[in-house]
Amino acid sequence: MKKSILFLFLVTTISSTTFSQGLLGKLKGNKGDDAAATTTVTDEYGLSGTYKLSTPWDYYGDKVEDMIVEFVKEENGTIVNRFKLTMIRKYRGNKQKVDPTVFSFEEKMFTKMGVMLFTGNLVNKPFDIMQLDKDVLFLNCTSDKGYVVLAKTSDLLKTWDEETGLAKYEAGKKKTDAAASAGLRKKLNEFKAYKENVGKIIFTGGQGVFENRKDDASESPEYFITEWVAGNGLAMKGYFDKSINEVCAECGGAYNVVFEMGKYKVDWMTIRSSSSAYSKLHAPKVLFNSEYMAQSWLWDNFDFNRALTFAIHQNIADGSLKDGGKMNLKVTIYAYKDKTNGAKLAEGSLAVKYNAGAGGWSDRYKAFKDAIE
Repeated sequence: MKKSILFLFLVTTISSTTFSQGLLGKLKGNKGDDAAATTTVTDEYGLSGTYKLSTPWDYYGDKVEDMIVEFVKEENGTIVNRFKLTMIRKYRGNKQKVDPTVFSFEEKMFTKMGVMLFTGNLVNKPFDIMQLDKDVLFLNCTSDKGYVVLAKTSDLLKTWDEETGLAKYEAGKKKTDAAASAGLRKKLNEFKAYKENVGKIIFTGGQGVFENRKDDASESPEYFITEWVAGNGLAMKGYFDKSINEVCAECGGAYNVVFEMGKYKVDWMTIRSSSSAYSKLHAPKVLFNSEYMAQSWLWDNFDFNRALTFAIHQNIADGSLKDGGKMNLKVTIYAYKDKTNGAKLAEGSLAVKYNAGAGGWSDRYKAFKDAIE
């Protein structure tokens, strides 16, 4: 089945109640605009023009078979790199423009890699547009993996079918992603916290140390801890040696957490499937488009509380961990896909001190007692 069939889904989504009427009205275009699918804009790269779709879009019962691209590099002496994509639908027998969508030009990628790539949102979905060849573009929905080839002539569509276009797009995207990832990794190495802890998980007494949620390691190592009293505030952050997208392009940022203490191992994603008590635990995922880091509360986050309490309690129950005693806790983060742990992204160890009378510990233990015993 062609991936471009996704666009039928996109059109169905447009008309669903999850979108505001304001958006619907905007996407329907101006009924008085009976414009033909043409443009007078030209540019040095040959991007601007009218393109045919390899697979038409079914749009409100009308067909979208053409799109207009207008690229303006410079305006009034200023580089603007404005890329506009306009859908042309057949409305009551006439060709009618839908309001244009503006995409951002990844200029650095073009300068460094020679790949002309544009990014933006169309119908509330993230899309890439890449120039495959002269007069040929590739339009790809990055969230739902739907794609279509745009070409200025029908003959070009015979040469650039969708699978050929996909192969060229993926090769170009791999180059740009590798360049972007290398640049980010170089930047991260400027941070003391990252440079000294690559491949490791570090711990702090609270989430507030990690003010930056993206790929930023400006937190001060002075707040890192190696010993924790069960029940106190606790947070972790993993500094990956490799980008999670590089390690597992198909993971979508998903990862798994494994806690090991004594002879017991608590695999986060495994216990999610073990009983109703754990089934509502969230599935971990890197946030805010991070590639090299994952962070979370470990305590005062009820999901992690439950898993940690389970790991600790098993050692208390068998007598390994006594009141006032300490044991080592090892935490490992893996890339995760198809119910399988992939490459190890980071790991760290923490000495856990057990205080049976600590309110933070006893309250959580009572809350999860039925689940963990």
